Amino acid sequence: MGARGVGLSRVFLEMVETKSIEEVIVLVQGWKEDLRLLLCALGCQNLKELREVDYLLYGKLWQANQQKNEEKSF
Repeated sequence: MGARGVGLSRVFLEMVETKSIEEVIVLVQGWKEDLRLLLCALGCQNLKELREVDYLLYGKLWQANQQKNEEKSF
């Protein structure tokens, strides 16, 4: 399991610990619908195409990305 999988599994484990299974299912279904909308809005057919979309970060996301890139350079 790669870093993305580990990070996402933590989210699922926390949800299962704090919410009912029904609530977790509703949340995951909401994520799936959000993903479908993103794919459609950006003209992507699949996740591979979505990963190739150019995007602009700003604010705290930009700062976190800068910090991550600085750590990679060490």
